Amino acid sequence: MSSRSISLAALSCVLLVSGTGCSQISNMVSNKASESLEATLTETIEEAQAAVTEAEPVEEAPEEVISQAGYIKAAEEASGRAQTNAKTAVTRAEWNQVDGDWQQAIDNLESVTEDAAEYGEARTKLASYKNSQAAASKNSLAVDEARYDILTTSPVNDAPKAGTFEADARQVREWLYKGEFKQVNTLLRSSLSSNRRTSNGMMYADAVLINVFSGPGVVASPKLMAQLNKWVEAEPKNAMAYAVRAYSNQGAITWTRLFLVREDDAPESLIPEIAGQPLMVSLMDAEVALELESSNRLALLAKLRMAKFIGVGQEEVTNQEQAEEMAFFEPDYFDKAFKAANAAMPNSYEVVQEKAQYLFVLDRSGTRAFEYLRPVAASAPSGSAVPMLIPMIHFFVGNTKEALPEHLQKPEVWAEVQKNAERAIAGLPDSGLFPAWYARMATVSNNDAIASKYMQIAMNNGGESPLVQSFLRLMM
Repeated sequence: MSSRSISLAALSCVLLVSGTGCSQISNMVSNKASESLEATLTETIEEAQAAVTEAEPVEEAPEEVISQAGYIKAAEEASGRAQTNAKTAVTRAEWNQVDGDWQQAIDNLESVTEDAAEYGEARTKLASYKNSQAAASKNSLAVDEARYDILTTSPVNDAPKAGTFEADARQVREWLYKGEFKQVNTLLRSSLSSNRRTSNGMMYADAVLINVFSGPGVVASPKLMAQLNKWVEAEPKNAMAYAVRAYSNQGAITWTRLFLVREDDAPESLIPEIAGQPLMVSLMDAEVALELESSNRLALLAKLRMAKFIGVGQEEVTNQEQAEEMAFFEPDYFDKAFKAANAAMPNSYEVVQEKAQYLFVLDRSGTRAFEYLRPVAASAPSGSAVPMLIPMIHFFVGNTKEALPEHLQKPEVWAEVQKNAERAIAGLPDSGLFPAWYARMATVSNNDAIASKYMQIAMNNGGESPLVQSFLRLMM
């Protein structure tokens, strides 16, 4: 082989640089079959080398050179930002920003070389900057410790703040255990007649009853169920007695079905409730309550929530056996229950939520739920929690279709979540739950500044709320 021959490895390098591909080599060889392989390769190399020689050289961007004085100037600018931001810093994120500014200033000073005229100045400033950074770090830790203290000095199992729906729920549960039904009836009816709502914009009486029957230990209590039966027997014409018992059986469904409590983990006293079809019992109690008092909003909500399961069953019938089971209920059972509830509580958070969840179960892409929700949320008045249901459905969709962070990080999704969440929170300035919920979603989607801001709002408004605490603990 001639002196101009080249190794295969070198040939590969030349071909890559010149852009000559394997197919071109193949064509060259086949077109010159009469020539020797060596001649073919030699000619190809020459062509490739010529292409490389003729190609315009690629100019590399010159590295940005910072002068020694430039390092000093950059450090002073960063320290200026740190001092300015430190005057207003409150949250952990804000103090972390101050800490970062000081670190940037320190990094610039440490870039000054020993032979530079500015070295002495840099060393002098460096000690001062490091002390300031240490103070910022200490303040950031203090924020964390204060937040931890707020959460742990009022843990979830401690008594919530008096006058809240959570405190009243514990009082109602105590009254029920003692058989003091008159007090329960008075509190619930007073809340309904005054249209009292929680700081989160929810129907107060509904929130109380949901919390009364939350937790597997409560649902599994034979004593509590016996007392509810006693109330119905003592006041068979009181719609509220039936409505409360309907909520109790809804609690059984929530804890045994929606949260998938396994039978082998459940208390023995809970097993008969699972086998006894609490859904049907709850529906029957709601129906009786409405026969006695057609405008009872708690009974309307109890029926709507149970009708959701029936409606899904009617929509998803696939065989004759299922059709026969669903024949027990009138057609469009959920739609009729929704119409009645919405007439009594037009576009209330509770009613809209049930329909949105119902539509989502039927179509987990969220399309049907959003088609219904968007116009309702857009027309909701200030002070309505309905816009918060848009983020809720996005949360469901993200957990169903793909990883939640990826869904929430889509620009169009996060824009809709942010718009509706912040609108709802602005209309409910005393809410702690929704800022905590929104902060949690912001954390998942890596919107740290938003998470920090709304976590602080949640702590200020609901630091003593067990429900808010449960969200905040997720972000500890």
